Amino acid sequence: MSLADLRAQLAQERSENASLWTRYKLQQTPFVRIDDGTLLPIRFQYVIQRIFGDHLYLETEHMLRATDSKKADHYAEAMRNIFEERVGEVLQRICTYDESGETVLVDEAEMKDSAPWGGGLRIGVCHAL
Repeated sequence: MSLADLRAQLAQERSENASLWTRYKLQQTPFVRIDDGTLLPIRFQYVIQRIFGDHLYLETEHMLRATDSKKADHYAEAMRNIFEERVGEVLQRICTYDESGETVLVDEAEMKDSAPWGGGLRIGVCHAL
């Protein structure tokens, strides 16, 4: 987005009092292109959110849902599973750095077995809480 386009967009959205929409649009295009072609981040937080946040996921899921809700559901489920797997990997790495042994990672199987409502729970722990 050029600087002139950004200024015009912000002026229009200010007049419409659309601050949440403005934030969304700035996260969607977090760079401004200056006259010499250089890209400058509008705000580093928006760049990080665009690249690593759920913005791309939400856009993709919305586009898929417009044409095929079953594909959108499969995509959303796959993304949730990948997210859960990656978070688990990060937590596992954090635990390996704790030499005191005070940081303990309890996985879902252990939670199910020690649940106060009885072991052998068939649904996910998150659904039972």
